[in-house]
Amino acid sequence: MTTTNLLSYIDVDPSNPSLKDMIWLTQIGEKYFTDLDLSVLTEYQHNSQNFGHGKYFLYGQLQVLPTTPITKNLLEEAETLNNNRLYEYGGPCNSFEAQSIERSKRLYQNLVLIIDRYEDVYNEIMYAPGTGIEYLDAKERFEESTRIHTK
Repeated sequence: MTTTNLLSYIDVDPSNPSLKDMIWLTQIGEKYFTDLDLSVLTEYQHNSQNFGHGKYFLYGQLQVLPTTPITKNLLEEAETLNNNRLYEYGGPCNSFEAQSIERSKRLYQNLVLIIDRYEDVYNEIMYAPGTGIEYLDAKERFEESTRIHTK
């Protein structure tokens, strides 16, 4: 079975990608994401490796492993936690906190845009006639089965 050098595509859930999945797909399908700001992926990955003990902070609040699928529920949990903290603390107390809050919001919004496009791009890359990994695997299985039956 065909696999990529970055990640086994078999382990990917196209409807709920993890940070690791999004990094992989945006690298192999870069042309599909040229209009989006992908720096959120690099930043979250960097934070998980250097500051978060293997985790990054989704929306600046919720610690998540880079391999955790980002589901609708997880996004809602991050939004709720962010809103609760904003209410609890009463908003930023200085310009540095305000800037940090805005930055977390911008990163989160960029991540949501990537997630929204992810499944369509994944399917296009995997099932593209002639070049898609899933297409080529299916073609190989078909040809093998044809060879077995014609002997």
